Amino acid sequence: MNRHPFLNFYVSGKDKDGNIGNFHMNAELNGLVPGAITEESALNVINKIRPNKGFIISTYYSQYSIAEDYVIDGHNTIIFVNVPYCLHIPDHLEIPVSVHSEFGFINLSTRKVWTMNALNSDHIDVIEEKNDIYFNSAEFTSAKMPQDPRLGWQTVFTGKNVDREKDSTGYFRYTQIKITFDTEFSTEDFDTDELKSSILERIKQLTLDVVNKLLDSYRYVSREEYIERILTPEITDIQFLKPNMCFMLPNGLHWGIGDALMNHSLEKVEKIRSLLTSDDSMPVYDMLMLNAESAFNLSWV
Repeated sequence: MNRHPFLNFYVSGKDKDGNIGNFHMNAELNGLVPGAITEESALNVINKIRPNKGFIISTYYSQYSIAEDYVIDGHNTIIFVNVPYCLHIPDHLEIPVSVHSEFGFINLSTRKVWTMNALNSDHIDVIEEKNDIYFNSAEFTSAKMPQDPRLGWQTVFTGKNVDREKDSTGYFRYTQIKITFDTEFSTEDFDTDELKSSILERIKQLTLDVVNKLLDSYRYVSREEYIERILTPEITDIQFLKPNMCFMLPNGLHWGIGDALMNHSLEKVEKIRSLLTSDDSMPVYDMLMLNAESAFNLSWV
C-alpha cells in the first residue's frame, strides 16, 4: 500500500538510459490525469529523468586576442576580479600593493558597479577629506507583493542611489577590481591545456592574495565587519598583453553546474519525515562532521 496518498501514481520500469527503478509521483503535478494515464504519457515523464548525474561543467574559459595595434600602456598583465561588496573607494584610484609575488610590483584600482536593481543611479564619484560622502537623491521602490516565485527566493527591491545595509551579495552595487603587473610569458608558454592551467592557477593565487589584502585593509579602516576575506577569486578576465593571450572566465563554477537534482530517494525522504516528527535532536557528532566537511571544502574552492 502506498504510504503517501499524495504520491498517487507508481511506475516500475526503465529510464532513458536503461536503469531500472521504482518511480513514485503525483499524477496531477506531472500533467497526468488519474484514470486516463496511458503508457505513452507515463513514458513522457519517465524519459525526462535519470537516477544519476549525467554531466558536470566545472570550468571553462574563452580565449581571445587584443587588436594587433593595441599599445601597452603600463603593466603588460591585467586581471579583472569581482567581489560581492561595494568598497567605497574612488573609482580608478591606482594603489600599489605589497604582497609576496613572483611577478614583482603590483597595482590595483577599483570600480563600483551599479546592478540592474539600481538602474538610473548616478555615476558620480566625489570624495571629501574628513567626512564620508552619501548620495542625496536616493529613491527606493517597494517590492511588488505577492512576488512571482520565479523571481527567486529573495524579495526583489529596486531603487536609485541606494545600498542595502551590510550587503555581502552585491545586490545594488558590487566592486570590480583591476590588478596590473608585469609577466614574461611567451606564446609557447600557453601551447597546451596543462601549461595554461598551471599559469592560470598561479594567477589565481596571486589574485587571492591581493584581493584579501585589500579586503583586510578596507575592513580594518572602515570598521565594516561584514566584509570578510574571500576563499576564491571571482576572476572574469585575464589579459596577458605581451604574448597577446587573453582569457574570459565565468563565475560561480567552483563546484560545477550539472543536471538538476529532482528529489532525493523516497527512502531518504522517509528518514527526513521521521526526524521531523520526532522530539530527538540531530546527532551532535554527525552535525559537527558535516560542519567540518563544509569548512574544509570551502577552503579548497
